[in-house]
Amino acid sequence: MRVLFVCSGNTCRSPMAEELAKVKFAAAGLQVEEVASAGAHCGFGDPISVNAAAALAERGIISFRRSQPITQNLADRYDLIITMTWQHKSALAPFVDADKLYSMRELTPLGDIPDPYGGSMDDYRKCADVIDKSLDYVADFIRERTKPRN
Repeated sequence: MRVLFVCSGNTCRSPMAEELAKVKFAAAGLQVEEVASAGAHCGFGDPISVNAAAALAERGIISFRRSQPITQNLADRYDLIITMTWQHKSALAPFVDADKLYSMRELTPLGDIPDPYGGSMDDYRKCADVIDKSLDYVADFIRERTKPRN
């Protein structure tokens, strides 16, 4: 399975989700061959925000990733696309198959992931915490989705 996380600018939430998911999915033994992220409203090459990188570094994760916009070609490469909010899902719905497009609020009782952009370091830590907790539910969803059918 290949998983793509999408937020607005691909510099805060989705890169944190990508990096945290790589660790969490590997620790859970999930059959996920690739985890990546993209932005619904961004260009190519913007660095991960300083505070997002710092929030990840506090968890022992170093990231130097750069932004990339979601495109039809990119979306076609992934089996599961998870957006940080329902608004992102709505923006992608016209060109992404419905059976592989979900917002975080559909997969977790924690709801949409609030945008920490422009906020304090504490806002980024809280965002990383919510993403990390949400990824437990995402891992369960992936486990169910990849379970062999009888």
